Amino acid sequence: MVSYSTQSVASSAVCLRSQLPGCSLAFRMELLIRQAELADLPSLLGLDRSSVTAPHWSESQYLNMMQAMQAGSVGTVRSLLLVAVAAVDPSSDPSAEPEGNASGAIAGMLVAKGVLDEWEIENLAVLPQFQRMGVAKALLHNLLDRVRAAHGTGVFLEMRESNEPARKLYERFGFRETGCRRGYYREPTEAAILYAFTGLG
Repeated sequence: MVSYSTQSVASSAVCLRSQLPGCSLAFRMELLIRQAELADLPSLLGLDRSSVTAPHWSESQYLNMMQAMQAGSVGTVRSLLLVAVAAVDPSSDPSAEPEGNASGAIAGMLVAKGVLDEWEIENLAVLPQFQRMGVAKALLHNLLDRVRAAHGTGVFLEMRESNEPARKLYERFGFRETGCRRGYYREPTEAAILYAFTGLG
């Protein structure tokens, strides 16, 4: 079960009650969704490298993104890099806690760029040990809240055709498929599926 608290769009708290696959034990995990800080850079690089579908940006690309975010809008372009910081409730059964979890760990990230009133999701990645626990949902929910608060009109993205888990996630949020770019991706060569979300009213 996932419950969202978005009274403050700048940072929002998410409480999840999660259960590991094949395990009867459940634990409570709290997420803080906030904008990334320069101190997060090593964790972001590790998260990027752990994700098969991430674009695998360089350290300088992430650094430039965070500096642009801190600078605010440059003309009509805005940058946004959100992180989900995880902490397992100490009252939970420690044997049910995700392997490798540490209090304050960055469990996931979302990178987006806004031009005028439209936004594009450039990257959404979750550490393997935190996948299927609602982290991606929490990040996406926070982004859509921010876009609504800024009176945005649409959110767009593209992904590999074979990325079925991500496609199902976006479709559950109301994104609709709008097109296909054959041979767009390399290593391996694969089509890109385009999605759009305009239900921001």
